Amino acid sequence: MPNPKRGTSARTKRPSCRASSGNSRKVRTPLIFCTHDGQPLRQGNVRREFLTLLSRCGLPHLRIHDLRHTFATHLIGSGFDPKTVGDLMGHSDPRMTLEIYTHAQESLKKRAALQAAQIGKPGAGSKSA
Repeated sequence: MPNPKRGTSARTKRPSCRASSGNSRKVRTPLIFCTHDGQPLRQGNVRREFLTLLSRCGLPHLRIHDLRHTFATHLIGSGFDPKTVGDLMGHSDPRMTLEIYTHAQESLKKRAALQAAQIGKPGAGSKSA
């Protein structure tokens, strides 16, 4: 499979972080989030803070990556097309988005079945040409 990321995706176009070092000097860095001196955040520190926030809010344990998966799954479940969701996720091919983020969601199956059952029924909102 080809590389799923592409240079034009929203994820690869990053603003820079302006960190403030101890001497009130601003440091430019290509990072979105960084330490006070412009260095990358350490994964363990980010994970620890994230888990602390979840605990304080009484939320279940999650991996940070679960937020990405939930975001994409909710977008697709809300009717956004795979191309748009894929662009937001940084995928080069919408098929990858469909393979990863679409599950057999019972509510979507029921809604699709109900809508399909209404096709062609008088007064069901179908438009005739």
